[in-house]
Amino acid sequence: MMSVSLLPSERKRGIVMWDRVQFKATGKARFKNNYWPYVAVSVVLALVGGGLFSYLKNAGNALEQFMASGLVNLDPQMVAVLHRLLALTAPFVLTSGLLGLAFTLLVGNPYAVGASRFFLENDGARKPSFDRVAFGFTQDFGNVIVTMLLKSVFVFLWTLLFIIPGIIKSYSYFAVPFILAENPKLDWNRVLKLSQAMTQGHKWDIFLTHLSFLGWLLLSAVTLQLVGAFYAFPYMDATNAEMYRWLRSEALKNHLSSEAELPGTGPVLYQD
Repeated sequence: MMSVSLLPSERKRGIVMWDRVQFKATGKARFKNNYWPYVAVSVVLALVGGGLFSYLKNAGNALEQFMASGLVNLDPQMVAVLHRLLALTAPFVLTSGLLGLAFTLLVGNPYAVGASRFFLENDGARKPSFDRVAFGFTQDFGNVIVTMLLKSVFVFLWTLLFIIPGIIKSYSYFAVPFILAENPKLDWNRVLKLSQAMTQGHKWDIFLTHLSFLGWLLLSAVTLQLVGAFYAFPYMDATNAEMYRWLRSEALKNHLSSEAELPGTGPVLYQD
């Protein structure tokens, strides 16, 4: 297995405990080392992960809520016309929602796995190109779809209990796309259980690491996502990859998994 290259600072001090500052520093250095491909992968991930087709539905809902709010005194005839327009577009909104679901299942989720493969291969020694995201579509595509779908279903079901359990469950499955990026053949049930085992005791750490990017996200919002596209999104994705590297090493050290299950991302592992 190809070993993960370490930055000099990592070799000098090692990362033996959860170190948010080091994860962010290492991630930032690695994404800057392969800047434009990393930006491209991250921007597309942000787009497909957000659900391109959901915007139409959200826009319709927002318009209807605005009309009902009473903030603007509209002419009754105008309101009637707008309601008719909304009624006429309802089938289209429903269709767009179904298309959005299909898009997420068949494109968004496999892309997330392929992007995770790209992030892991961007280890300091290698500079993968954008086309590495094809990994999620070319390696055990069916298993990738099923596993990512069930991950989303379980998170949704936990969310029905209240929002907080759903958030906790989503962090339990933090490692799922990365595990699939290493071993897309691994059974879905084992992938989900392994992710839960790897994140046990570290969900709060992952959450706090994500929370530390709040300032960057706010800056992205006020710059029409320009800061996000060219800096914050790849920075966060690279940090996620570093967190996963650490969780993986701990899982192997504590015999939660093996190199047979988590074979790494060396170029000779799969004929892709």
